[in-house]
Amino acid sequence: ERGARIALAGTSNDWPLRGSILADFHKRRPEHVSALLRPHLNTIAAAMSQESPAYFERALLFLRVCHQVAPGEFETILTQLNIATADKGWTAALSGRDVGGRTARYPGAREAIAWLVHHLRDRADALGDLARRLIEEFPKGATLSSKKLERFSDL
Repeated sequence: ERGARIALAGTSNDWPLRGSILADFHKRRPEHVSALLRPHLNTIAAAMSQESPAYFERALLFLRVCHQVAPGEFETILTQLNIATADKGWTAALSGRDVGGRTARYPGAREAIAWLVHHLRDRADALGDLARRLIEEFPKGATLSSKKLERFSDL
């Protein structure tokens, strides 16, 4: 309302804070969620395209909230992903290895990417192809509890 910017994206990977801000904003002013997200869509897409699984370690809350309260903006983010780079990072997250092949367990990153591939698997585009390949390559890693697939009831 006052025109002030709220930093939902940046160089840090503080995804839980972003998810909490978005959820709170949606509860208070749902009609302004698009305006809140719009300036950050490119930066969020770049963040979701990272090679390092460490970057996704705490992303699940934000992904779930954004998908639920701003599906149009979430779709815009998806269309802006660098699929080649995301492929490396998402594969690393599901495999339990970093991009260099060293063991690097990031359970939160695995959950975030498992959630993403679950939601992308039915797409008829390159993201859908990536999701289906990852599910096939990492069937155990790409599974997620049904609780984490549910919509938030209080949003």
